[in-house]
Amino acid sequence: MLPFPGWDLPGVFTAGAAQALAKGERVVVGDRVVVAGTGPFLLPVAASLLEAGSRVLEVLEAAGPATLARGWGRRPWELVPHTGKAGELAGYVALLARHRVRYRLGRTVVEARGEGRVEEVVTARLRPDWSVVPGSARTVPVDAVCVGHGFSPQLELPLAAGCVLRGEVAGGPPGAFVRVDDDQRTSVPGVFAAGEITGIAGAPAARAEGAVAGWAAAGGDPAARPLRALRRSRDAGRAFAERLARAHPVGAAWSGWLRAETVVCRCEGTDYGALCAAVTDRAGSAARVTKLTTRAGLGPCQGRVCGPTVAELTARLAGAPPDGEPHEGLPPAGPHRRPVAQPIRLGELAAPSAPTDERESSHE
Repeated sequence: MLPFPGWDLPGVFTAGAAQALAKGERVVVGDRVVVAGTGPFLLPVAASLLEAGSRVLEVLEAAGPATLARGWGRRPWELVPHTGKAGELAGYVALLARHRVRYRLGRTVVEARGEGRVEEVVTARLRPDWSVVPGSARTVPVDAVCVGHGFSPQLELPLAAGCVLRGEVAGGPPGAFVRVDDDQRTSVPGVFAAGEITGIAGAPAARAEGAVAGWAAAGGDPAARPLRALRRSRDAGRAFAERLARAHPVGAAWSGWLRAETVVCRCEGTDYGALCAAVTDRAGSAARVTKLTTRAGLGPCQGRVCGPTVAELTARLAGAPPDGEPHEGLPPAGPHRRPVAQPIRLGELAAPSAPTDERESSHE
């Protein structure tokens, strides 16, 4: 979720949190709700809110018609394995039409306002780079807003294992996912990766990746016939994920929505002005020093919410790559480098544990 003025107000939800509350708990996050951001995930979120009893005023897709057409229209034959998704899309469109929910392209929420909680949002039309079109702002009274700008996996464990990362697509964010070969091997011998840490490609692709990784890790025949179908399913999912990333990119100019007082780290209350001041000071411009100076990413969530965006903003302000540069033998600073977990082998987890009295006697 990208920060914007007022995103820390009560009543501003991530799209995933709003859907979880609506589907899992049947909790209505608000009576008048706006859903905004980018990506097809906005549609099931709006559907879940409607089914739970919320009134969804509009769904705002930040990508414009031209961007969507380029992304989804490129090599259309690759969509053949995903024809089932067309039925899902038709169902969401019908549901939105039945409830008279407006679906707008090239527009998003750029500010939330309210005393004590969100009472209204400011929406605006966006250029392809996500800069705001002057004079396009509209104010919409709401009591909740749900925002999502894509997905970011947690990469602490593969980074702790030393795995090399890669970007999602050409021109996309560097170091976003774990790099694997055709058998799901990472850059570290004996370490395999599967699922969303290798790319957001959906459940079928994740299952196929897991099966391929398990087969290869167990020493199975690489030419086995069942692997062909698994690899086809995985590759189709990867192609769909790349198309999704191209059709719904996050524009580089989103930081233009921010003001000096806009909070960028909700846990610590760090604002954009403090981040700018820390980065522009040569003595504190290093990523690790900036983190200590501003405390952005040091709160209870340990940067899981703000980490990627703070890293991107810091890199832009400092004119450095998002992952920084190695310093004094340390690995590059990045939002996923939180060495608080210790990798453990599956064999150790599967091994039967000794009875409590035996463990206690062995330590005496």
